[in-house]
Amino acid sequence: TITDKISPSMVGVDIGCGMLTVYLGKIDIDFQTLGDKGIYLISGNTGAGKTTIFEAIRFALYGDGGIDVRNSDTFRSKYALESTPTYVELSFLLRGKKYYIKRCPRYMRPKTRGEGYTESKPEAEFKTPDGGIITGYANVTKAIEELTGLTGEQFSRIVMIAQGKFRELLVADTISRGKIFREIFKTMPYENLQKKVKALYLEQYKEYTKTNDSIKQYVQGVKSTENEEHERNLVDIQKQDIVTDIASAEELITSIISYDEENIRENIEEQNSVEKSLNSITTKIAEMNGLNDLYSKLLQKKEELSKSEADMDIVNAAYNVEMDKTSLRENLLVEINRLTEDVCKYESKGKKAEELVNIKIEYKNLVENISKIEAESVSCKDTITNLSKNIEELLGVELLLTKTEEAIKEVKEESDKLDNIEKLIGELNEAKKIYDSSLQYYEKSKEEAERKTMEHDAILKAYLDGQAGIMADLLRENPGTPCPVCGSTNYVKLAVACDKVPTKERVNELKAIAESAVSTMISASEKAGEDRKALQKGKELLVASVRIISTEEDLSIDFLNDRLENDGLSKESIQDWIGNKRKCLVDKFKKLNGEKSENRKLIETRENMRTQLEEKKDEQEKWRQKYEELLVKKQETELDIAARQTELQVLCEQLKEDDEQAARNMLLCKQEKYKELTEAYVIAKEKYDVCNTKLAEDRAVIKQLNEQLGDNKIDMEWLNTNISKLKLDIEHFNEKKETLQKKYSQLYSRVESNKEALSNIQKLSKDMTSKAESLGTMKALSDTLNGEVRGKEKLQLETFVQIAYFEQIIDRANVRFFEMSEGQYEFLRDLNADNKKNQSGLELNVYDHYNGSIRSVKTLSGGEGFMASLSLALGMAEIIEESAGGIDIDTMFIDEGFGSLDDAALEQAMRVLSRLSEGNKLVGIISHVASLKERIDKQINVVKDLSGGSKIKIR
Repeated sequence: TITDKISPSMVGVDIGCGMLTVYLGKIDIDFQTLGDKGIYLISGNTGAGKTTIFEAIRFALYGDGGIDVRNSDTFRSKYALESTPTYVELSFLLRGKKYYIKRCPRYMRPKTRGEGYTESKPEAEFKTPDGGIITGYANVTKAIEELTGLTGEQFSRIVMIAQGKFRELLVADTISRGKIFREIFKTMPYENLQKKVKALYLEQYKEYTKTNDSIKQYVQGVKSTENEEHERNLVDIQKQDIVTDIASAEELITSIISYDEENIRENIEEQNSVEKSLNSITTKIAEMNGLNDLYSKLLQKKEELSKSEADMDIVNAAYNVEMDKTSLRENLLVEINRLTEDVCKYESKGKKAEELVNIKIEYKNLVENISKIEAESVSCKDTITNLSKNIEELLGVELLLTKTEEAIKEVKEESDKLDNIEKLIGELNEAKKIYDSSLQYYEKSKEEAERKTMEHDAILKAYLDGQAGIMADLLRENPGTPCPVCGSTNYVKLAVACDKVPTKERVNELKAIAESAVSTMISASEKAGEDRKALQKGKELLVASVRIISTEEDLSIDFLNDRLENDGLSKESIQDWIGNKRKCLVDKFKKLNGEKSENRKLIETRENMRTQLEEKKDEQEKWRQKYEELLVKKQETELDIAARQTELQVLCEQLKEDDEQAARNMLLCKQEKYKELTEAYVIAKEKYDVCNTKLAEDRAVIKQLNEQLGDNKIDMEWLNTNISKLKLDIEHFNEKKETLQKKYSQLYSRVESNKEALSNIQKLSKDMTSKAESLGTMKALSDTLNGEVRGKEKLQLETFVQIAYFEQIIDRANVRFFEMSEGQYEFLRDLNADNKKNQSGLELNVYDHYNGSIRSVKTLSGGEGFMASLSLALGMAEIIEESAGGIDIDTMFIDEGFGSLDDAALEQAMRVLSRLSEGNKLVGIISHVASLKERIDKQINVVKDLSGGSKIKIR
């Protein structure tokens, strides 16, 4: 329906019923009638709907109208009936491939049920050449942006320059123009690089400040001495946010540590002196206390010795009495031993009688167990016999299983053959479709060839008739002249000349067209023949495949031909045959699988019986061993019973049952008497030994104390007085020692804390220096890439790359701008930013050749601005098309702006656009300028209808 070539290579637009404010019914615009290149004009009265055509194209592509005052919610025609749907369809070409879009805007429509209105939601559908379909308003817009490489805003600035967009394109600042270039020229990686380097710089700055904070923290922890200079310098350093002079800080901390270490040495010397005095006094006190203790111990020991000598007389007399009872104790011990032996014999007699009873019971249990084991052994033997017989019956199951598996394999092979037949059926149906299509194309090409041949024959006849008319006119003018055809001078009837005689070139042109059509027909005939052979070969291959598994006579080539005459094989009887065949295979497969499962179960059962057989054999062997063990134990028990009976009989003969209790009573009495005598002797002996040992010890200590005292005369009063004085001296020196130790602890703690802080600061100092150097390098790189160098132009890396494209655009634009302005103006990139605080590099100036001045493009008049904008847009389109962006701009739309040009400027602009359209370019212009109607042949006229709505006329 709709064919045009706009960028990106439009094919056509179909504005549905009620679409856009000024159109009432369904409007089809076939742009193909305007050709593939050149200039066409869209004209009409104000408000007729000229710009609406461009808005419809942009709405189809991007979902909006492209101008600030109208959005898609206002596209519903005020003239449309309530039941009329509102939509726009667009078909377009891009890189030789055809695409289709349909969009419906949001609008209110009557409810299908009941009364009132409901909102019709916005919808969109996008079809691609490969058959893909994308739906959803936003999804379609995203797909178009990815396909064309342009957003809707960029499309309006570069391809479809709408009213009011000329000056925006011309006076855009660096940031606005940079956003356009970023998408078109794919400069996003440079922006990403800028951001990445900036992020790295910030990360390094964070690490640098973190290290500085650590150093500052350690500096804050440094403790000063009582020295005023130390305290003053340390306070100055601790006030700094960034420790700039780390070396000075390290030097001050080292000085503080040295000062404290000197105080520590002096403190230690004082402590040693005090300790020496304390040791001397302590020694003197110890000596005096020693003499005092020795004399006191001597007096005490002499008193203890007198008491021990008195106790010894009493203890010795008691010990001698117990010694006299020695023979009595020995006689009692002999009697106790004899009586103990008699009691043991009585106990042995009873124990042996009890043991004999237990052994007889055990013997009885042995005999019962032997009988049970004999019975179990017989049962195991019977089970082994039955299992061996059953196993022998199942020895041939593997052979049955193998045969079943082979049969299953055959069924699977037949199933695969059926799958292949179904595949061949599909291929055969596809081959038939291809043949039908080739045959249809041949019939059409045949009709076309006949038609074109008839057209050529008709025009050839008209040409020849025209030539005959010309000759008849010559003969009329010269009667008697021989006819150049037959030579006769007697003319029966002269031909009449035609009003319009076809030219020979036209005859030859139609001849070439007819010959081309005939050639196409021949090619189509050959293609149909090849497809028919392929179809026949497919039939033969299918029949051969079917006959591999069936010999039915009805499955023949003739049968297949009959089926193909209808709806294809997939729904005919061969499919039923395959279904029946497959059903039989499935039933057979299920049966064989059942047999296979049963055979496997039998094998499993047989293996289980073999396991049981081995277990029973092991069990039988255990019973046999147990039986033999019990027989041996039975014999041993019989011998043991006989021996015990004999031994018990002997004891009974030796002892009388009535004397056992008397012997026990006599033994108990003798044992108690012996115990009493023994205990009395042990007590007397222990007391004698203790007292004798104490006498020896006291005499030895007194001797030792006398030797230690020697000739010294002890004055206890003098000793106690001097000891008291020396204790007061000790308290004084201990207080001094404690004061010095506290001072030492404070100094030592401060030195160690400051040393640790100094060590940490020295470690961090090296890292700080390295990070400072790296940070400086990274900051310089980040500032350069992001255009943040102080005092310099704010030129980012991405802008620098975009400038390269921008300068190419300027070069191309200047070719047209210079011509349109009749050599007055030329674009120059603004090399001087207005200030050094904003991003720059993509601003424009113009050079005025008439007065040699450079000024901003913002100073151009309306007409000059239009020419400048048009030139810039054309230059941009060329560079975009040549760049790696992959965007094809074959068409440009220009909405108004020509009315601001005088006749000379309009002539220059049209000359430039004409040269542009001489290539493979198409330029559409919307304008009220009357002179353009005379200059441009191809036109779309938008005419208001008095009854409501507007109409489209293409000429």
